[in-house]
Amino acid sequence: MTETILNFFTNLTKDFKEKITKLSSETIHWMAVLCLHAATAPNLLGVMFGLTDTMPPIDIVLIVWAGLGLLFMKAIIMKDRLNLITIGVGFMAQAVVMALIFFK
Repeated sequence: MTETILNFFTNLTKDFKEKITKLSSETIHWMAVLCLHAATAPNLLGVMFGLTDTMPPIDIVLIVWAGLGLLFMKAIIMKDRLNLITIGVGFMAQAVVMALIFFK
């Protein structure tokens, strides 16, 4: 019984090592950009749909946008089209949501 469990975990760790090495730094960078864009989304959508009336703290928004701006500059320098498009579309989407909130 314990040998079977040990073999299971050994195979699991081997599979994990094989799959994690297939991920590239580019993929992880792109996922980080998506996570940064999603940081303010729940709160902004909650305000837009009237579920809450509290906006996200301005310091959090500025820090997230500064990080995204730096990643955007890096994408420009490296000519990384995927991140340029992702960050650009994300900024536009956030601007549209904020405009809908403020000018509603």
